[in-house]
Amino acid sequence: MRRTRSGSVARVRFWAPAERAELRDLLDELGPDAPTLNTRWRTADLAAHLVARERFTTMARVRRQPFPALVDRIRRGGLLPDEGRLGEALHLLEFVVHRHDVLRAQPDHRAGEEPDPGLETAVFEQLGRWAGFLGRRIPSGVGLLVRSYRHGAIDLRRGPVVLIVDGAPIELALWLFGRVGAGRVTVERHGGGNDTVARVEASLRH
Repeated sequence: MRRTRSGSVARVRFWAPAERAELRDLLDELGPDAPTLNTRWRTADLAAHLVARERFTTMARVRRQPFPALVDRIRRGGLLPDEGRLGEALHLLEFVVHRHDVLRAQPDHRAGEEPDPGLETAVFEQLGRWAGFLGRRIPSGVGLLVRSYRHGAIDLRRGPVVLIVDGAPIELALWLFGRVGAGRVTVERHGGGNDTVARVEASLRH
């Protein structure tokens, strides 16, 4: 369920289109020069990345376009499927992570936004779907289990040393996509040296 701007409550089956709209509106509101969690990118760079990703081109080519045109192209989508289960798999984590890239980098951002439970469930499902991809950057010999107390656990990778990461699904997504300082998670180490967590988090940032 999601509350619309008019105050009514709408039932949401697929969340990627709603997250696309939220991110587009946020970019439109903040303009091209707002910070993001990626310190190398401003919002104009993020918009260029999103357009390039969906149109199989380079950021250098799309950066030449005015920022409002980029935001409009994000709204319209690109060559990748945008609807249904495939659209959800291709876009949901991308839009959720990048929306929080922008939202949490603003000076006036205050923690405490309560995500819709339906969105959290959808994010956790996609983390499970992409487990192999998300675990590929973990250093050899380190296992990784992520847990959400409402949704269960996902075994991303197995190894003799194990990290167990607890948090809400969106927080887990941010951590797994390298926003290790922004994702509100707890990390529990079983085995390995004192530098194990730091090595894993460094691998996620790259």
